[in-house]
Amino acid sequence: MDTQWDRRLEYAALLLAFVVVPIAAVVILRVTAIPRFDPSRITNWAVVGGVLLAVAAIALPAVLLSGWQSARQSTSGEPPRERRRS
Repeated sequence: MDTQWDRRLEYAALLLAFVVVPIAAVVILRVTAIPRFDPSRITNWAVVGGVLLAVAAIALPAVLLSGWQSARQSTSGEPPRERRRS
């Protein structure tokens, strides 16, 4: 049951990040917008490229760290430890 709760918490945090980050970006751009900045000059490819770079910036370290962790656990010969709840 704890793993189900942890998974729900992870999904909630992910959803929160996908909702809060764009809203915060829009608010910041509205408040600090340069008067001569024309958003219509941003191409679709620039948006796609920016999203891909953001995903890669998050996914690449996560993949590397999880690979290192699994390699470390397999060489140690110990079973993975469960997180303790306080």
